[in-house]
Amino acid sequence: MKSKHISCAYPGGNIIVISEQDDVIELRQDMRDTDRWWFYWNFRAEGLQGREITFRFCDGDVVGYYGPAISHDGYHWSWLGPDSKLAEGYGFRYQFAPEETCVYFCCTLPYQLAHFQAFYQTIAANPAVQLDTLCVSEHGQIQPLLRIARPGAKCEQTILFTARHHACESPASYLMEGAIRAILEDPDCHLPDSCELLVAPFMDLDGAEEGDQGKSRAPHDHNRDYTDAPLYNSVASLMKLCRSRKIIAAVDFHDPLLYRSGDHLYYVQKQEPFASQQEVFANLLIDTMKDHTRPGGLKYDTHRFNSFGSRVNTAEMPTASRFFTTVCRVPLTLTLEVPYMGEPDAERPGRGFLADDYRHMGSCIARTLNTWHRQFDSNAFAAALAACDSQ
Repeated sequence: MKSKHISCAYPGGNIIVISEQDDVIELRQDMRDTDRWWFYWNFRAEGLQGREITFRFCDGDVVGYYGPAISHDGYHWSWLGPDSKLAEGYGFRYQFAPEETCVYFCCTLPYQLAHFQAFYQTIAANPAVQLDTLCVSEHGQIQPLLRIARPGAKCEQTILFTARHHACESPASYLMEGAIRAILEDPDCHLPDSCELLVAPFMDLDGAEEGDQGKSRAPHDHNRDYTDAPLYNSVASLMKLCRSRKIIAAVDFHDPLLYRSGDHLYYVQKQEPFASQQEVFANLLIDTMKDHTRPGGLKYDTHRFNSFGSRVNTAEMPTASRFFTTVCRVPLTLTLEVPYMGEPDAERPGRGFLADDYRHMGSCIARTLNTWHRQFDSNAFAAALAACDSQ
């Protein structure tokens, strides 16, 4: 139904209003061309000043541990808190102050093109930074490609960052942003002169801006598109770009389930010899986190991975990581799964992870990449790869 109070007509917006009765508004997430249930929603409430409203969701449990994320400008976000969740059914309550004419709510912390553009403006003056175009999307948007390299350097190797293969997986974008800034500003994270960083921040830009779930998009989503005939311009362009580079590390940033994803990031394990490089990186990250864990922030203190060969992690699945390993033979291939909000934690009472928590973990990823790169033995890896290929 059309509502005079609820809308999603802005970047990232997603909601369907079912009914409005007294002070109860019934809603559900819009799954559009998604071929299975998913949980992303993002809406704006207007004209409800001074009223306490119950927002009830009618299609599953889509409000996390800490209630909704909340914003008054659609750009800066925090968490409303666990006390806002309904004790009965799925949803939350909110008491609008007399002066609150417009409030945004979302199941997680959004990260839109405007966030990336604002971030880019803070680094654009750096001579190492160059903003280019990956492609034009199916809906006519320019998809950005960021390149970081010392001016004039002959870059023989490439590190690749990708994000938003699934449109709704926005918290991981903050982590990626933190890694980029650390590479530019922290001497312990700088790349060697022989190495460039390429960043494709929105593989599904149309979906991210239009508020799609993106996950399980029919007939398949962007992270199942690494085939001989990709459907999406961004995937086809990235595959072509990767074939023209010697990629030494590829990090694809994701978020997993809304619930049960813990306070730790984890990675998707690959086959040998790539799994061994992932394990080296994981051990280095554990060491990094011993000195750089943020109180109440994301953690990585033991090996956490989705085992190779599991239902959603097979050699046949046409994902970005499979393309990086089987086609590009990228030594360090990481699909990093970053919690949407974290689980209740005594160090972080009443709130999920915030943007700066993700950015801090991103800086730890950058620091660990630097250490891994300095220790990497390309000859030993080539020998291990040849041995695996011969079996």
